[in-house]
Amino acid sequence: LEVGRVSTTLTVTAVAGRATASRLPVADDALPVQVSPIPQELLRQQSVNSVMDALKNASGVQAFRWYGVYEQYTIRGFNDPDRDGSNAVLLDGLRMGGNRYSAQTNNLESIEVMKGPSSVLYGRGAVGGSINLVRKKPQALRAFDLSYRGGRFNTHQLAGGATGAVAGNDRVWYRADASVEHSDGWRHAGADRVNVSPSLTVLLP
Repeated sequence: LEVGRVSTTLTVTAVAGRATASRLPVADDALPVQVSPIPQELLRQQSVNSVMDALKNASGVQAFRWYGVYEQYTIRGFNDPDRDGSNAVLLDGLRMGGNRYSAQTNNLESIEVMKGPSSVLYGRGAVGGSINLVRKKPQALRAFDLSYRGGRFNTHQLAGGATGAVAGNDRVWYRADASVEHSDGWRHAGADRVNVSPSLTVLLP
């Protein structure tokens, strides 16, 4: 028998050029921590439009909702009684504090869950782990997307996005994502949710 050629593919997930698990341009699987990425493609396949539902794809993570609005997370047994005590929630690598509302995922590129203590990187209370919400970034190439999702309890969700250069300027890029969702909910505990997320990137000379 002759050993054939062996090849592998290495994916480095980065936020503003720095990997979530170390804030350095180092591949996640080269670090002594566990990072579970949840890509947008998977969320589309599962028809998921909330962070709470998306986190079901990460082992060792539980998400629940208070008063139908606020989201709380438990990572490796550490929960968040005061919303900042045991786990850190990040938006593009920057920490979010206080109440965390039920977030939609139509404007997210991926969700990254780093399990284990990370207070050195992300500050107070990151004992159980960190959840990083990575938003879609503006691109120079013009592109559009539109999606519709329907389900039980009279659930309907329409979402769309657009990106490209502003007035043909190759140094100024825009992106706008929007989503509207209605659901009657179980036992009439429904909700109407609206998400509008504009962003702008300016490349300095």
